[in-house]
Amino acid sequence: MKKIHAFLPLAAFLLTQTVTAQDAITSGEIRYEATRRIDLSQVRVNINGQEVRPGGTLPNGQTFDMPQTTTYGQSLLFSGDMAMEKRDAPAMMMRSMRVGGPEGPGGAAGGDRGPDNRPMRNRQFTPPFDNSTYIDMSSQTMITVLSVKKDSVTTEHYRNDEPITRDSTWREDDKTKKLLGYKCKRATANIRNTPYTIWYTTEIPLTYSPVARLTPDKGVVLQIESDQEAFKATKIESKAIEAATLRPNAKAQLVSKKQMEEIRRKSMASFRQRMMAENPMRN
Repeated sequence: MKKIHAFLPLAAFLLTQTVTAQDAITSGEIRYEATRRIDLSQVRVNINGQEVRPGGTLPNGQTFDMPQTTTYGQSLLFSGDMAMEKRDAPAMMMRSMRVGGPEGPGGAAGGDRGPDNRPMRNRQFTPPFDNSTYIDMSSQTMITVLSVKKDSVTTEHYRNDEPITRDSTWREDDKTKKLLGYKCKRATANIRNTPYTIWYTTEIPLTYSPVARLTPDKGVVLQIESDQEAFKATKIESKAIEAATLRPNAKAQLVSKKQMEEIRRKSMASFRQRMMAENPMRN
């Protein structure tokens, strides 16, 4: 009996240490792998003034096909009451019909060919604006900052604050599983007739979801499954994050969500027009 009593405090100590180690993650990064279905109805190309959509016929008689999904990395950086989302988004790409060099893409050495068997060359462009998303954990507010580059020296900043509201179809059950060593609970929801399965843990002292409408009352979502989009946490790292990097630009002008969408739309339209003028499709 004495031996049993002697080991009980040690077991209790180890259990306390395990729980404390998880709860101690108050600053760090959660890394996700994300997959999203592309809305092909919004995709089109312009060839010599002719607009072609996915599934349509190109001037050379071929069908314009493109992948239906895209995969990218996304992170949540957090410290204290503030957090920031970061997405590994690729630069914008435009294909133009230009004769390449002997070794470059579309050159004499081979490469993709456009209509009339002319070589095509890929060019990457940086969009004229940058989206930054911050989360005020204490008030559960999503802060979106849109930075629009006007010229080489001038950038305008706009800010929109929206409370994080969970979808009304959220339902929880008694299913559980472990992800990255954390015990997760299961919830389901239905957004725009699309079923979602959500796995979240309360063993990390944060409240967050990569899909804002699927945020639990308490806890961090580590996996989301659906036909339209999917997220899965691949790494949770405890590390120091500089607080200043998690604060939105103090000079950003506060605007409504509708105003921000209009600013973004006009900026993108102007960018496309400029790119088409500088890189015309040639016969």
